[in-house]
Amino acid sequence: MKEELVKTQDRDSEAKTTDTDDTVGGRFRWFVISLFVGSLVLFISIYVEGLRDHFINRFSNIYLVIPLLGGLFGMMRLNKVRRLYEVRRLVRDTYLIAVALFCLGLVLWSIGCMIWMFLIFRYPEDQIPYPSLADAFYALCFLCWTAGIIYLYERSGKNVLHELNSSVAKFLVPVWGGIVTVVYLSHAARLTADSPSKDLLKFGLDMFFPIVDLFNLSLFITLLPGPGNEKLHIQGKPLRIIVIGYFFLCLASSSFTISSSLPENSPYHYYNGGFSDVMFAAAFTVLSIGISLIPLGQISRTRRIGS
Repeated sequence: MKEELVKTQDRDSEAKTTDTDDTVGGRFRWFVISLFVGSLVLFISIYVEGLRDHFINRFSNIYLVIPLLGGLFGMMRLNKVRRLYEVRRLVRDTYLIAVALFCLGLVLWSIGCMIWMFLIFRYPEDQIPYPSLADAFYALCFLCWTAGIIYLYERSGKNVLHELNSSVAKFLVPVWGGIVTVVYLSHAARLTADSPSKDLLKFGLDMFFPIVDLFNLSLFITLLPGPGNEKLHIQGKPLRIIVIGYFFLCLASSSFTISSSLPENSPYHYYNGGFSDVMFAAAFTVLSIGISLIPLGQISRTRRIGS
């Protein structure tokens, strides 16, 4: 009798938690969408007015608020389930640590964007501070997502190396080869033995970001179908939305890499508030929504089983 009463209380408590989380999550998602719409209006005004080196261009990076809020909201939800400072208990659950890494990645990106925004306001003569300290945080963001995806593979029982040696490798190898060729050719004229370290670093980053983007996206896509996914509480709608968001992130990153390498007199040369930033804002909006949709009730059950 006592056991049945405890089970009933657990179900009632879980239902209340889920309802509350759905309400707060719904409000958060609408707030994030409204921030994106506001950013989109700003981007459209930049395009219509033909602005390239204006205060509004620099201010358009304010969309950094979206990934910052997305990461912090996700961490807040996780903290209700398992205190984030309890590192030993947190790392035992591959599912929770994966979600925590995704949230950390969003926060790291927003920090990098803050540094970028500071630099273009502090040094207005250089509207593309690339490479800079901001890129260290951008790189850490992508690496956090890589680690998070690997933890999801571990949770699902799939072998990452096996996936790399099969379907993923068949797709990645030729695309990676194409990326390396295109990036090298775009830098070949400027790269010599006496090239400044900044040019060499830009060449390395132009290689790094597209390759890591494509690697993560391929692992995400491979994770969607197949056996073992029933072990992922993040499966279904949240996972599909996150994959779509990461696809936009790949488009944004590739667009920036290409446009920032074009001559300054090119109409497609990168500028703040342009197409690349629209894609970045869209990507982080979708990613933030996807992370907010991860069911808190599912995480609560994981905690009770793993405790």
